[in-house]
Amino acid sequence: MTVYKVLSDIVEALRTIHLEHEAIRAEMTTKEDLAREAAAIREDLARETAAIRSEMATKEDLTREVAAVRAEMATK
Repeated sequence: MTVYKVLSDIVEALRTIHLEHEAIRAEMTTKEDLAREAAAIREDLARETAAIRSEMATKEDLTREVAAVRAEMATK
């Protein structure tokens, strides 16, 4: 092997390593972005669930109030 061939192989290996490293960094960034998006979705879901539970409790309260008013009106 000539010195030129050895140096050429080293340069090619370094280029390949660099490209692999860049691909890994891009993948990690993508995973971090996905993790942030998943966290945001979980927060939105928790808020929506809390709102639905609150609405259901309000409907149950109204149902009880209507039943109480009907019962009171039935006795009059």
